[in-house]
Amino acid sequence: MVINNNFTNILAIDFLDLDIISSMIQDCIVLRENITYLSKQRAFILLVNRFKWEEKDKCHRIYSIIRFQGVLRVKTKNLIMHNENLPLELLAINYHTTESGVMHIFLNFSGGAIIDLEVECVECVLKDLSEPWKTNIIPDHNLGNL
Repeated sequence: MVINNNFTNILAIDFLDLDIISSMIQDCIVLRENITYLSKQRAFILLVNRFKWEEKDKCHRIYSIIRFQGVLRVKTKNLIMHNENLPLELLAINYHTTESGVMHIFLNFSGGAIIDLEVECVECVLKDLSEPWKTNIIPDHNLGNL
């Protein structure tokens, strides 16, 4: 992980690395129009507005890109595709390898929407693109009330 001048640039090459990225992208906001699959390049890209959990005491958000390489196939579940301006909240990245060795990376959104990436390997980059800005809203899942 590289953090330089408020910018994060992380490369995940295994599932443990992907867990770190998942923790940093929790509560990202992404518009459907900012999700792209480039099948010829085997790349899946999201432009997100993420809360900087690594600096929670500063309450900042920042524009970031999340790019997955080696993507063979993309499937969606419960994702409304016809409204490109619909804001989605990315909650976590999970993964699973089938008995036959096929790897899947799951992007889990609030409301039960899932994007399933079938990948040939784990290669994910999280890169900040803008200066961070102050926000007054800290994501809260009311977990203390359970």
